Amino acid sequence: MKVKLLKKDKQFITLAEVPIVRQIILDMKEDECTVGKYAEMAVRAAFNGNAFGIEVLKASASIARNGRVWNLYSDESGTLDIWIDATVCVNDNEFIIIGAYLSDIWQITGSFDQEIVSHMYIRRFKEVE
Repeated sequence: MKVKLLKKDKQFITLAEVPIVRQIILDMKEDECTVGKYAEMAVRAAFNGNAFGIEVLKASASIARNGRVWNLYSDESGTLDIWIDATVCVNDNEFIIIGAYLSDIWQITGSFDQEIVSHMYIRRFKEVE
């Protein structure tokens, strides 16, 4: 999976964290799951498992801060996390702009996901007839 460090996020990274960020990016390159697959998982959780015909139109992953995690990626990663941002077509008539932390997506189990969904950024656009 390709993870980026966006220009706007560089202001939140200290010089001491630069090697840690670099290591997270390198480690995530070896992840077999794609950004699109993680976006699909987030959409399924947001729709409580009732989503079909999921088509990821655009997806990206970037380094971000998440106050709910501590040393998730390494012993020194602190509050660093990965933000998944995607535009998705769902159920053939709805577009979703969704954003979620990778740490939250990893916690999706299929039950009690509503708390995880409450941490996501979800914007829905539905076709009206």
